[in-house]
Amino acid sequence: MKKTNEKKNNKGIVYILQNESMPDFIKIGSTNDIKKRMQSLYTTGVPLSFDCVYACEVENFERVEEGIQNAFDDYRINPKREFFKGLAPEHVIAILELLNGKDVTTNVDNEIQESIPNEERAADTAAKKQIKTKRPKLNFALLGIMPGEKLFYKDDDGICVEVYDDTKVLYRDKPDTLTGWTKIIRSEQGKYHKNINGTTFWNYNNKSLDDICDEKLRAQPVD
Repeated sequence: MKKTNEKKNNKGIVYILQNESMPDFIKIGSTNDIKKRMQSLYTTGVPLSFDCVYACEVENFERVEEGIQNAFDDYRINPKREFFKGLAPEHVIAILELLNGKDVTTNVDNEIQESIPNEERAADTAAKKQIKTKRPKLNFALLGIMPGEKLFYKDDDGICVEVYDDTKVLYRDKPDTLTGWTKIIRSEQGKYHKNINGTTFWNYNNKSLDDICDEKLRAQPVD
């Protein structure tokens, strides 16, 4: 009888997590016991709880996790850990969406919140908000993009927004942040993201807005 290295065909969850205390990193993992796994993540070794960026239930979840981690191995900082530096979550999400798995992002995020002791939950939330307010905002003028210029949505170049001022874009005759409109457009396409970096989904003059930000702002996180 032939031996096989194939992992058991079973269903589980592959997830992408972020932590506000480590803004340059994402964690890509998997589990078939999401409650137990999320409880194990919030320890004295991390200053803040994790947030679920995206999670989906798929067949052969361990093989899917392994395949994705191998695909982005250049971003992995330690082969024994599930952390990836400088990798936009949306690039991983795009692969997971091709598997047509069940989106369980909200469920995973709820499990994370429930894993935080009641007496620590308020402090955890306040600390995350404080960190976010200190991050530099996306500024089009600093990127050399002026009001009236257009950004094109990567998934459908028929969708474009117009730069309204230094921090907002105009779409459907309404100004909002690029992230705000990106969330709406993605949700209308049936793609939910709790946390999202709007620049990942847009091009300016046929160049990724992410790349422009990296060049101009030296990869500082932007909202």
